[in-house]
Amino acid sequence: MKRFITSLAIACTVLCASSSCEDFLDVKLSGVIDGDYAMSHPEEMCIAAYSALGDDYWDCPLNLWPYGDVRSDD
Repeated sequence: MKRFITSLAIACTVLCASSSCEDFLDVKLSGVIDGDYAMSHPEEMCIAAYSALGDDYWDCPLNLWPYGDVRSDD
């Protein structure tokens, strides 16, 4: 009887674990767009690229590298 209960508990655990993974794997990514949208809205892509530059500590010249050169692809 103990062996039956153990087997039943393992089977239930495997069944629950395998059915709960589907929702976890089908997560929609945020901040990602497809190529068709990027090609059909070039103005929005340009605004999004340059909006990250902003006013990020222009008084500290050593800190401008990640905000200026990396973001603007110099």
